Amino acid sequence: MSRWRYDENPFDQSIGVEFDRGNKGQLHGWISLNNERHSFASTTQIFDSKTGLFNDGRFEFPPGSSLHGVSEKGNVSLILCHRGSATFATTTSCTVHSQYAVFGNDHLHRHDPVIRAVHFEFEDIRTIFDLNRGVTVGIIHDADHRIAESIGKHKPEYAPDPRRYDRPLVIYCDGKCNLLPTTQTVLGSVDARRTRYTTTSRGVAVDDYPRIAIEFADDPVTLERAVDKMSRVRQFFAWMIGYAPVYRNVSVFIGDKPSKGEYDPNELDVFLSHKGGTTGGEHIMGGSILVSPSYRGEYFMDVMTKWLERDDNGHVANLTFFGMMRGMFAPLMENKMCMAANVFDQLPSRDKPSERARMLDIARHRYQRIVRPHLAVDLDRMNDVIETAINCRHYLTHGSTDRERHGANYSDYRSMMFFTEALRFVYGASELIECGWNMKEWLGYHFKRNHPFGAFIDTYDAQLAAALPS
Repeated sequence: MSRWRYDENPFDQSIGVEFDRGNKGQLHGWISLNNERHSFASTTQIFDSKTGLFNDGRFEFPPGSSLHGVSEKGNVSLILCHRGSATFATTTSCTVHSQYAVFGNDHLHRHDPVIRAVHFEFEDIRTIFDLNRGVTVGIIHDADHRIAESIGKHKPEYAPDPRRYDRPLVIYCDGKCNLLPTTQTVLGSVDARRTRYTTTSRGVAVDDYPRIAIEFADDPVTLERAVDKMSRVRQFFAWMIGYAPVYRNVSVFIGDKPSKGEYDPNELDVFLSHKGGTTGGEHIMGGSILVSPSYRGEYFMDVMTKWLERDDNGHVANLTFFGMMRGMFAPLMENKMCMAANVFDQLPSRDKPSERARMLDIARHRYQRIVRPHLAVDLDRMNDVIETAINCRHYLTHGSTDRERHGANYSDYRSMMFFTEALRFVYGASELIECGWNMKEWLGYHFKRNHPFGAFIDTYDAQLAAALPS
């Protein structure tokens, strides 16, 4: 259970903390959680007004170590810590950054494989899942006595009896929690489910929100390994929606799993560094999602399962592709162009037409053999575009090239963007097609242009005319 209310923003407050340093005594401080473009999840100002932090060696710790203490939000574990800028350090106070900040009933240690599950959301997850498909939760005000009578007879022992009240208020749900079918993958079992919450601060209100869950109870892992599993699922969602969504409400679970329906006291709130992404608010429309998880749940999970299996061997190339997504740190356009070409060199040997195949051969092969048969219309001169794009990479890497440009100007920014998107389209689409994605069906959707793949196809002719004059 989160230490923050659903409508409470953890990043708007400072959290008091007391660290126990064993025979070095106790230290006090304030934790500020971070969700900006930084490499750390929290900043902690630690102070000691009596003897000084550094004079007696009370705060000497190696980079990458952890701090454990008690805070206003429960036990706190600051993992992978490093000291902040020296300008903020005095004999009585210092600044500490941590890559992870974890709150809960227990402390968490970096190298302990104790995590059995991770649950998480995205900032705009409601635009990915359609929660309007039937009402799953609601409130009955002044419930009819027959409803109260039936509930009173069949309720569990711990639930209040509505027959005791003159005007009972009943909160109900239909019991349909799963948004995606639970599916076994190389990461463990993955699903998406509704989590319900009730607020009483401004009258009684009830709502639900989706969370993605990865369970691996038979093989518990460390925090960093759990985050790695979560990041791979997030990458797949990024391919589906066209940009990298930002994490929200991340929690991990340790210890034994309670019986169904029971409260789980072993849930810990986790705050991450910039791995959560850097931008939000990129709302999407249903047609732009390559596969709708709400309306095609089994199809969505089938493609995800196969993608995760392929990712085991092609993770480097996928990570490069993911790094160019909207929402990630945006590299220079020249670097982005090189990254878009390099993914073809980073593919495992199983995905290359031959052992000696070079970057251009691999890119052309994936377009001709995998992507082109699934297009509704042929993309004119696409072979020339791919060749020009790969040679643009060579030009940027080596400063010059005598290879075929097909009339392209490599100093033109718009042309470079077009070549970059062409290579990204070939790689991204071919990978998903290999995993069972039906691109031809998706191309019939009205809102496909909101996804980078659809935007590339729809604007292809105009971009081609500008970049490669005939």
